[in-house]
Amino acid sequence: MGKCRTIEIGERFGRLEVMSCSFRPHHFVCRCDCGKESNVLKYNLLNGVSTQCCDCNRHTKKPKKDYLRKRFGHWKVLSYLGRGRWEIRCDCGKKKETSTYAITAMKSNLNWSCAKCAQAYRIDRERLVLIKAGLTAGLNQPAIAQLLNLTSERIGQIIKVYLK
Repeated sequence: MGKCRTIEIGERFGRLEVMSCSFRPHHFVCRCDCGKESNVLKYNLLNGVSTQCCDCNRHTKKPKKDYLRKRFGHWKVLSYLGRGRWEIRCDCGKKKETSTYAITAMKSNLNWSCAKCAQAYRIDRERLVLIKAGLTAGLNQPAIAQLLNLTSERIGQIIKVYLK
C-alpha cells in the first residue's frame, strides 16, 4: 500500500486554500482567491487537477488554437481576451476586438484588412492596372507617375507590393 498524505487546514493548492473537511467523504471545503467556496476531492488537490474554482477556470481557459502574434492579411493578433475573443491590430494602427470565428474567416482571406486599408488597396489595384497598361505601352516609370499624378517612389511601391 502507498503512503497516504494528509491535507492540513490552511494548506494551499494553486489558488485554493483548504478551509475545513467536508461532509462528503474524501472532500475538503476550499476557498478560491476570488472568494468562492467549493467542495474539492482530496485526490484532485493532491494531483494538481483542481487548483482554482470552476468560475476562475472558465475565465482563464486557454483557446483551442493559439493565434497569438500571428498575421492574417494586414491584421496581427495581439492578445486573447477570453471566451473566444481576440484583440487584433491592422497595419494602419486600428485596433479591434474580434471572435475566433472571424479569425478563421481571415485565414481564408475573407476579411483581410480594416475598411480604411481595404479602400487604399482597391485604389492601388486600380492604379496597378493603369501602371501595367502604361508599361506594356512602352512608357517608362516617370511618365506613368506623371500621368497618374504620383511620385516615382509610390509607383515603385505599388509594383513591389502587388506584383510579387
